[in-house]
Amino acid sequence: MGTSTHLAGRRGNSGGCRCTHRLAMDTTTVITNLTIDWICTERTREGRTLLQALDETTPGIAALGLATALAEAGPLPVLERMAVLSALLVRSSDDHLARRALVQALLPGLLGVGRALSWGAGGPWTSGGELLLDAISTSYEVIAAWGGQVRPYAGPDILSAVRCRLRRIGETHRAALATHLTSDHEPADPSGARSSAEDVVRAAASLQNAKERTAVVGRAGMDLTWSELAALLGTSRRGAVAAAEAGARAILEAADLASPPRRSAPGAPTR
Repeated sequence: MGTSTHLAGRRGNSGGCRCTHRLAMDTTTVITNLTIDWICTERTREGRTLLQALDETTPGIAALGLATALAEAGPLPVLERMAVLSALLVRSSDDHLARRALVQALLPGLLGVGRALSWGAGGPWTSGGELLLDAISTSYEVIAAWGGQVRPYAGPDILSAVRCRLRRIGETHRAALATHLTSDHEPADPSGARSSAEDVVRAAASLQNAKERTAVVGRAGMDLTWSELAALLGTSRRGAVAAAEAGARAILEAADLASPPRRSAPGAPTR
């Protein structure tokens, strides 16, 4: 199921028709694909070995399955569910299946993150499903960074980190959009002080970081969408936004260094 989703996304990108891509962004489809993939994974030899290892400290998981055992209305008390999530995080440093199991166990919480963020309203996401995909990929990043750590409240900690990262992305997008809309309504500057898109592209040529240079040129010179830029860079939408912002900051810093020092106004007091 995971493979078919991957191929569907590739067909949508290469063939020009994005209907399959939009289907993959649907929240229900994301949840269904992830769940079916885990059910299949859980039945593999590696999956059974992982469940049996967890069953040694929390009896019942191997028989019930991870999703059923860790469900909010499931048979395990809250503290035991927390202990299982903590154990998975410890194992995840060198066990890819533990990382996958932890993401699956956190799926209900990731849906809560989506609701808390109004399913990405006002952000760079085109649908709730796209936000959920970013939440899932971000949870993988957090788990990879924290793998091996002992965290008694691993589940809530990971969800909080995911929520904060996605909220920052949304805030950055809204701030950039507000700045863009404001500049669109400003009167033309006859002195030419405001940089045009061509000026930005020329300035980007001096950037040392190739990804940042491509991101700035893609947005300012080629008018690419964030999704198109992410595909060009071979990264996520979040990575494309970060590269463009880093490149813009570098250009502004270079412009500040190149600017002559400001002179004091005539008659201004000096210290």
